[in-house]
Amino acid sequence: MAPISTQNVVIVQQAKSLIIILNQYILPLLYGLLGGFAFVLRSLANETKKLIYTPTSNIEYGLRIHLGALAGLVVGFLWGDFQGKSFGIVESLSPLAVAFLAGYSVDFLFRPYRFCSRKYSKKRSNSSRSTNKQKETV
Repeated sequence: MAPISTQNVVIVQQAKSLIIILNQYILPLLYGLLGGFAFVLRSLANETKKLIYTPTSNIEYGLRIHLGALAGLVVGFLWGDFQGKSFGIVESLSPLAVAFLAGYSVDFLFRPYRFCSRKYSKKRSNSSRSTNKQKETV
């Protein structure tokens, strides 16, 4: 049996690192991007069929594609933290499938954040109004 050289060990470690980077970051990003493209194509088909397409839709669709890629990247980033823990059905799902679904359904994914930001901005605007009323009465 031939001895294992340190150069071979380094090459194997670099290959493993590359595979980890690909699986946790690059592929989920691309699958999220693909999900965003799938949503945009489906929406374009519906809008064209109903004759309701407007040029402002281009901006919405461009943002949707970028948010799909971001959602896929977030899934890939967080999926590494979930590995080794038991979450029932989540274990059976592929992180790439979840990244695609996240890219396709960006609205659903970001809805809790939008809710929290609206709630915070309402509280902030209410407190600034009460401060302005106090200044007016003085």
